[in-house]
Amino acid sequence: MPIPTTAQMTLPVLQYIADGEEYRRSDIINMITEHFSLTEDERRCLSDGVTMERPLEQRGLIERPRTGYYRITTLGLEFLNRNSEEILNFDTNTETNGNPSASSSEENPGVGADNQHPEKSIDENYQQIRKELVGDLVLPSEIRATF
Repeated sequence: MPIPTTAQMTLPVLQYIADGEEYRRSDIINMITEHFSLTEDERRCLSDGVTMERPLEQRGLIERPRTGYYRITTLGLEFLNRNSEEILNFDTNTETNGNPSASSSEENPGVGADNQHPEKSIDENYQQIRKELVGDLVLPSEIRATF
């Protein structure tokens, strides 16, 4: 099984820390490893680089009372008590400005307000930014055309 997405980890993580106590990041990773039956390599990837807590923290669902420790917030508890379907469709798009209930589309949380899949929107935005940056470079026009 590949490493679960933030959306897939949200419900188990919030349920695990729902008592309001502080939990070490390593304990949360151990729980995720068990819950999703991850291999040792997947667990190592999760603990070495994947930061599932950052999107949850940015949305105010969890807080970091001290380095390496996390605790659920009041907003996290409210979010946990909502329909689990909403949690499973948790959109990791940072445009929700910390409001976990704000999604870009009520009918399909995985689709943006312009009815595009997030991957397509990301790709289009990347291409636009790249074009703008290349336009800002001082390059001969024949080299610029290759970008």
